[in-house]
Amino acid sequence: MPATISRIGSITSLDHLNERIDAFAHLYNHDRSPGALGGRTSAEYLTLASQETPLSQMD
Repeated sequence: MPATISRIGSITSLDHLNERIDAFAHLYNHDRSPGALGGRTSAEYLTLASQETPLSQMD
């Protein structure tokens, strides 16, 4: 079993699962720095892109 899966631990309820998913989404979007986005997190990249491209042009 991959290490990332074994660190999840046991999920005891739907609420617990939702908490874990929310924590993962926050980590994924705010804390990691993937090379594909120029070293920025997903949230940083989206903020920068939305500042550079007005919403009227994003259709």
